[in-house]
Amino acid sequence: MDNARKLKPALVLLALFAVSCGPQKPEVSTIVMHDTIYTDRVVSDTIVVSKPQDTIVMEKERLRVRVVRINDTLRIEGECAADTIYRTTTIEVPVKVVESRWPWWAKPLLWALFVLSVIYAVKKALSF
Repeated sequence: MDNARKLKPALVLLALFAVSCGPQKPEVSTIVMHDTIYTDRVVSDTIVVSKPQDTIVMEKERLRVRVVRINDTLRIEGECAADTIYRTTTIEVPVKVVESRWPWWAKPLLWALFVLSVIYAVKKALSF
């Protein structure tokens, strides 16, 4: 029982240190989202009847077209390679600022209680 009385001022001090105000929050918060879009490979074939000639191959970036003439047949092969598209989206979200619900006199009162608790704790500690 006697130990509990000795710890009481320390617990009051600890409780006062635990009471604090949070940091001020910004007006707008930013969220960054990263999306990944995958496209499929596209392949198409076309056959056209024509006179014999050479093979023509055209390539540009992801697209490859090949034209082959064999006797009276014209074969066209086209291929668009699969690709991955990365898209970054930035969204600004407004943050609602919540005002303190404490009255104007609460902060000075808490400081006064804190100072009195420290004086009380020091007085008790010096009396032992």
